[in-house]
Amino acid sequence: MIRSPEQFVSYSAYLMAAIRAQETERRDRIFSDPFAAQLAGKEAMSLLDKQVTPQDQNFVVIRTRMFDDLLLKHAPPIKQVVILAAGMDTRAFRLALPRDLQLYELDYAEILEYKNVELANVMPKCERHAIAADLTKLWTPRLFAAGYDSSQASIWLLEGLLMYLNEADAHTLLQTVSRMTAPGSHIGLDLVNRKAVIDNDPYRVYFRSGVDIPEVVLSDYGWTTQVFQPGDDGASFGRCKPPPLDRDIPDTARTFIIHATKDS
Repeated sequence: MIRSPEQFVSYSAYLMAAIRAQETERRDRIFSDPFAAQLAGKEAMSLLDKQVTPQDQNFVVIRTRMFDDLLLKHAPPIKQVVILAAGMDTRAFRLALPRDLQLYELDYAEILEYKNVELANVMPKCERHAIAADLTKLWTPRLFAAGYDSSQASIWLLEGLLMYLNEADAHTLLQTVSRMTAPGSHIGLDLVNRKAVIDNDPYRVYFRSGVDIPEVVLSDYGWTTQVFQPGDDGASFGRCKPPPLDRDIPDTARTFIIHATKDS
């Protein structure tokens, strides 16, 4: 089925769940998501291998594990987590999180309603808040109304999001998040470079913005940054061999997984 970029962004939530479902079935899995297959649905499960390359599937698996680790490492002591474009994310249900952790999921209403119905009989591990929002419009009042406290440290996940936004919207979102985060906060996000945006494989054709030097972009907004490519030490888990090409090599499509800490 041919989808517009806007339609595909929503549909990608089901594809990501399908990738997590496949990973969960592996004997050598690096995480487990027992809800992924149910949320993915039959269409995404059946079309996954046609629409997402093995390379990009590995990237999603590695990214999921790294963001799981980021969240578990810093919560506690941090007591609030914000997941933008949460899609079929199930961390509130599958990770061993503190019961008093406040976890805010933001996405389109139809996405959250679907997940709420599918997981209606599953108890979240923490205090989960599902907030319907369009991230290209005014969404911050809804987050504050749900209890988010910008004076306290927080953890943010922007997983599979920024590359689908145009450059202006991506920078506006990063600027907004940066204004809302206290020193000592953490953010996990992923980016692609400009070369990846012009690739024409079935999945990346929907990308709209790329960044060649993520360290500079995040530094401009007050973050100290660690940048990984799949296959780097700490970003492989046995799924990427050999290591990635040196970043000085030009004309190479790249994906980045980033952990950044808000400066004092």
